[in-house]
Amino acid sequence: MNTPGILDADMATVGRWLRTGFDWWKAELRSMVPSWLRERLNPPPAVIAHCRDDKLLLMRRGAVLLRVPAGQPVTLALAAGSALAREIRLPRLSPSDIALFVDIEAERLLPFAPGTVLLDFSVGPGDSSGGQPVTVAGLPIGVANAAMALAASDALDVRRLRIEIDKGLAFDFLPAWQRANKMPDRSPHHFWWGAVGLAFLCNLTLLIGLDVHNLDETRALVEAHGQAAQTARMLRARVTDEAARRHDLAIRRQAQNPLPILAETARALPDSVWVQRLAWDGNRLRIGGYKPASVDVVGAMRQSPLFSDVRSSASDVPAQLMTGQPYELTAERRR
Repeated sequence: MNTPGILDADMATVGRWLRTGFDWWKAELRSMVPSWLRERLNPPPAVIAHCRDDKLLLMRRGAVLLRVPAGQPVTLALAAGSALAREIRLPRLSPSDIALFVDIEAERLLPFAPGTVLLDFSVGPGDSSGGQPVTVAGLPIGVANAAMALAASDALDVRRLRIEIDKGLAFDFLPAWQRANKMPDRSPHHFWWGAVGLAFLCNLTLLIGLDVHNLDETRALVEAHGQAAQTARMLRARVTDEAARRHDLAIRRQAQNPLPILAETARALPDSVWVQRLAWDGNRLRIGGYKPASVDVVGAMRQSPLFSDVRSSASDVPAQLMTGQPYELTAERRR
């Protein structure tokens, strides 16, 4: 199915394109922010809900809580064995490109069926060879759904779905879970992303305005020089027609050039054969003359790659004369 052009697309398609472009732009801007600054702007919630045996253990700074204060965000922590992880090496790519690679290669990297796993990755420091280690982790959707349902039963405001594989290596599967369940992003920085979106729309409006202004100027310039442009178009059409005519003439001249025919005839015929008559009409060759009785002129001409449909045109059995046996044959130039 062909993708519609921008002039043929409906508003729903254009809106989908804008959302896709905005999401890509947002991911690129996020990747430009250092990880330490992202952590400072979006610190993890102080309350951690450890999910163990279908129960939640609430803790804050090492102390056990009986309940979570209203409106307090929570990190839902699962056991390390709930997810599978695998380390691979990739060239240095942006986070958005790595995410795209992980989505495409998920079936090959982790033993999960399509649509049954949430994916996240962690990028390690690069080396001098231009590569970098990337740890890909997968959490079954069923495990995530059960944990989120348990948190919802206690009315917890989950901001992170965290699994710590090793010390210092942790993954947050909440964004993937929200995408899988088609839920809106619950990031606390809606204002800043809204400002980014507003700036994007302002830039887009400015670019459209400049483009319309430039188009109006170009149209006015064309109208002011309309006669000169018309003359230039007519001249260009004449030059194009003349070039095509000369090209046709060169092709026909090459096809009807007798010199290659004479050269190939002289090469194909044995040295003991005499040519007395030769006629060439641009397509068919007719030659006649004398040859020794033992020489097969038709067979010799049929060996040539330039001729086809070689046949003898003599109707009578040739008589042996003092100058040799007369022959006459026709051939067509091979296309």
